[in-house]
Amino acid sequence: MYPVSETIKTVLKEGSNTIRVSFTNIDGPAACKLALRIHQKTGQQVIIQSDDSWEWTPGQTNERSTHKAQWKKAAITNFQKSWSQTDTAFAEENYLNDIKEEYRELNRALSSLLVAVRAPGIVSKLTSLLSTQTSGETNLAPNEADLKRIAKRNAGYGRAVTGVLNNRTDLLQIHYAYILRTVNEKELWTNADRKAYFTWLNRAQTWTGGNSYRKFLDNIEVESLNGFTENEKLALETLGVRKPYIPPPLPKPEGPGQKWTVDTVLASTDAGMKTRRNFAHGKRTFEAARCIVCHRFDGNGGATGPDLTQAAGRFKMKDLVEAIVLPSKAVSDQYQAHVIQTVKGKVYTGRIISESENDVTVVTDPEDATKFAVIERDDIEEMFAANQSLMPAGLLDQLNEEEVLDLLAYTLSRGKARGPLFKKKK
Repeated sequence: MYPVSETIKTVLKEGSNTIRVSFTNIDGPAACKLALRIHQKTGQQVIIQSDDSWEWTPGQTNERSTHKAQWKKAAITNFQKSWSQTDTAFAEENYLNDIKEEYRELNRALSSLLVAVRAPGIVSKLTSLLSTQTSGETNLAPNEADLKRIAKRNAGYGRAVTGVLNNRTDLLQIHYAYILRTVNEKELWTNADRKAYFTWLNRAQTWTGGNSYRKFLDNIEVESLNGFTENEKLALETLGVRKPYIPPPLPKPEGPGQKWTVDTVLASTDAGMKTRRNFAHGKRTFEAARCIVCHRFDGNGGATGPDLTQAAGRFKMKDLVEAIVLPSKAVSDQYQAHVIQTVKGKVYTGRIISESENDVTVVTDPEDATKFAVIERDDIEEMFAANQSLMPAGLLDQLNEEEVLDLLAYTLSRGKARGPLFKKKK
């Protein structure tokens, strides 16, 4: 067997248009990984092939003893997204169907390869495997019996070991979720695929992992939503595919409040922003004014309104104040409320998050994405844009001046507690 690094060096040196990776010099999973690495480095077409005489070596990766029939023909003939019918049929017949629970090492290689080339059907195949009961493959020990034996030695650490065993992560399922995070082509996913994927992410959050395990899962979710509009993200929550934001108990405004106008707020900022503002107090006020219920900020909050993390890049102070005090003055099309009246006289008001030829889905409560209505188009008498924003006016009227100033500073902070508005003034 040639080392992978030496094989890549040979490929780069030859510089041919088509590279053939043969199983006569490398084992099956390694051949898949090698082909993928060659393509990533060179962009060249790669063909995986084996001789008729090739057989899987028993015990090499704990897979089946022979795999000759599946590897007889070229596995992937082109790493581009354009597949011929022959390529597609072969991949579906010999590779998608071959990803089974018991062939774990082979599955890692095959799934990575098929996801990389966006093989037809691979998303549904892998999300279906995420929906199966985990067998709990871990990297804790080569033999589960070893861990159980260790757990019996001492009641103290034994409970911890037993707890990990009973609530262990599944490394293969984590691998599937990890590689699927890069498949941002929405047409490759069905609603059932999305539901299975995010249901798995919620389930995986309950498993026992290391210190960075939760953050690792959060990053998978963030990357998997790259390219989604806010409406599409909200649609996932509404359809039960993605867990909606549930705010914790929120603090009350300190007050006393007053009737704030654009002019009075701006007059306060003229002097107030020249003194050091309080980041923690601004964060508290963001919650007390219920901004967090509808707006995501620095990775936390609801999704029925726009993400405000980058508000500093979109708003000057006057624009931000007007958007808060006069929410209906200018409303983005993306967050425009609509009024829908049915032929039976029922009226729905809310934000449209998805439309099809047959129906319209509208969120009727801006603070709760799970409250929605699906209205058949045949039942709609009239539908038009509302002249009022879903964001209520008067949100600042419960707040005192210090709360207003710190709220504005926090909203413009991009979530950075050491930003210029929070530094001591000279």
